[in-house]
Amino acid sequence: VYNHIEGTEQLGFKKHLFTNMCQYYDSLHKDPFNAIPTTFLISDGIYDSELDKFHEYFVANDELIRLAKNDGKMLGENVWIVKPGENTNKGFGIGIYKTMTDIRKVVRDAGKGRTFVIQKYLERPLLIDDRKFDIRCFALLTAVNGKIKGYFYKDGYLRTSTKPYTLTNIADNIIHLTNETIQKQCPDFGKFETGNKLSYSDWQEHIFKQNKNYNANVYKQLIPQIKQLVAESIRSVHGKLDLSGKQNTFEILGYDFAIDSEFHIYLIEANINSCLVMRSPITSIIIPAMIDNAIRFAIDPLLIPFDDIINYPGIGITELLPELKYELIYDSDLDGDKTYVEDEILQDIPQDFIN
Repeated sequence: VYNHIEGTEQLGFKKHLFTNMCQYYDSLHKDPFNAIPTTFLISDGIYDSELDKFHEYFVANDELIRLAKNDGKMLGENVWIVKPGENTNKGFGIGIYKTMTDIRKVVRDAGKGRTFVIQKYLERPLLIDDRKFDIRCFALLTAVNGKIKGYFYKDGYLRTSTKPYTLTNIADNIIHLTNETIQKQCPDFGKFETGNKLSYSDWQEHIFKQNKNYNANVYKQLIPQIKQLVAESIRSVHGKLDLSGKQNTFEILGYDFAIDSEFHIYLIEANINSCLVMRSPITSIIIPAMIDNAIRFAIDPLLIPFDDIINYPGIGITELLPELKYELIYDSDLDGDKTYVEDEILQDIPQDFIN
């Protein structure tokens, strides 16, 4: 049994996640930028034709903003976030920029052999007490004898920024990036929430307190959207995982999502080696339970035949999985290349666990 699945860089590398999501949505004749922010992938340095396309888009966006201001309207600002396309996590190498000159300099200085994801920055994020946050959740992939399944973990948490949100200071990553590695550099880390973490139930309370005119339900409206995006990300890499067909492998992925002031949720990234540090009561509860669920779900059934569990005195399925929180959202045998619709009902925990 291996705790990594071949090919998961197709999800974990930002450049591959972008490409796969675009190909998947294009195959369904849907706009990928309803699921991910508007994005450009720069693969060939300063001379990449995609950088020229981005330049044209940037200039056109600047003109739209200027015209809107002349009409007394506000369309936001032309702010973009630039990320390394591969081999990075914890917020390293990420910067936020407002000028084409600065963006070109980042690409030029990196030289050849590096790729960059240039992504529209969500200028009007949903805030908690005037501070940014993102949403961290988990998924489990299993590959058994060439059959791949994907599961969504029901519990997750919010990662909050320590400083008030503003676009007047885009150089301060503590304002804009909620990665713990960055946030803990601030002397006020943990001042507002222990470990800068909030539970889903805490989030629901904040939504009600700050947005009384918008009756958004975290569990009935927002988490299902997140679950759907995780499912679609896994479908987007159908046929690209476990190409060697190892007998038993599994992988835990940490997904990050952003949400704007209109409650539109965007997939930001999937992390292969996500942070499992427990610096708050919330993560101290969620992370061990998530890992325990993953081990019981991905490994125990391989070691303990279900018939033996049923027939062994004092042991039943509830003892093996006392609180099962993973939900099946992808099955390579059932899903394959079929077409999906947005209102598809996601399946619950698989009954074939006992088969």
